[in-house]
Amino acid sequence: MAAQGIVDTALSGLLPGRLRRGLGLWRPQHDMADQFGKVFIVTGGSSGVGFQVVKHLAAAQATVILATHNMPGALKALSDIQRDFPHITERNVIPMYLDLTSFKSITQFVEAFLAQGLPLHGLVNNAGEAMGPPGPGADGALPNHTLVTNFFGPFYLTHLLLTFMSECAPARVVNVCSALGEYMGTVDWGDLTGERLSKSDPLGAYNASKRMTSMATRELAARSRGSGVDVFATHPGFAATNLWHKSQRSYPAARLFNVVEEWFAQHPFYGAIPILYALTEPSLTGRTGRYFGGPLMCPIIMNARCGSYWMGESRDLAACVRLYDAIVAIVARVVGGGADPRATAVTASATAAQ
Repeated sequence: MAAQGIVDTALSGLLPGRLRRGLGLWRPQHDMADQFGKVFIVTGGSSGVGFQVVKHLAAAQATVILATHNMPGALKALSDIQRDFPHITERNVIPMYLDLTSFKSITQFVEAFLAQGLPLHGLVNNAGEAMGPPGPGADGALPNHTLVTNFFGPFYLTHLLLTFMSECAPARVVNVCSALGEYMGTVDWGDLTGERLSKSDPLGAYNASKRMTSMATRELAARSRGSGVDVFATHPGFAATNLWHKSQRSYPAARLFNVVEEWFAQHPFYGAIPILYALTEPSLTGRTGRYFGGPLMCPIIMNARCGSYWMGESRDLAACVRLYDAIVAIVARVVGGGADPRATAVTASATAAQ
């Protein structure tokens, strides 16, 4: 994979920048603008695609909050980055604890971040799991661990930060979706919290979480228009990460994907390209609501291509509105029934741009 990166850097560098971008071959080492003075939060940044995002943002002189529940992994990630970029320190990459399955942990993370007095120019909702453990999240507030990790937790985190990001505008929210989720995901309107899926269909929970993420992304982009916060969807393609390795091995699909990944998956760097592009490309300012990634039928090329990747319910704008309003109500009920200021923050940020 190292040789692949060397060849890609050399060959892509031969193309004019405008042609690279036009072909969806944007590369951070050639095309990413200097990020000095910018502050970004990247969830799940200790490994895989998230690690590549953190690494290249830090290399471009950004300050990156590496938000993760795996603090030893975060310290190892920082050490790995320093091998390539010795000048990077914990002032550039700041590990912070965040458990996306716990609404209390999310609230504490936001409070700790705001207490640092830093601005915020971008949020990357990258952390996720494919087929996680059965049962609820860490605080037991919602019944499906995978849905909380991939969707409800990031949704709550985004809305706690949204008003502050508007004050720091221009800013961006980048949600990591899934080509697999676009093909196979569906919304069970009678079971939005995934209670029925928690024990019976872990892959279905993953696909549902990604479909719901793309729908909520599209609606948030519409509601945030004019606020100074642009919202983008991305999909990393089939990248060689620990997503499937972390899955419960008792699931046959997890074992299958582990084998397939060894032969066909691309390096996580290529999965990070659409995220970095959506997060940093200056020409995208004000062009909210776009979806970046490789073509769904061949998601290992043209990584920064903009396409109409919304599928199924994601193409139904009324369904996106319906889902978004339902999720706001669920999250507000979980964190305090509207009386808690945290719940008020969710409902207020969700309706401010309407």
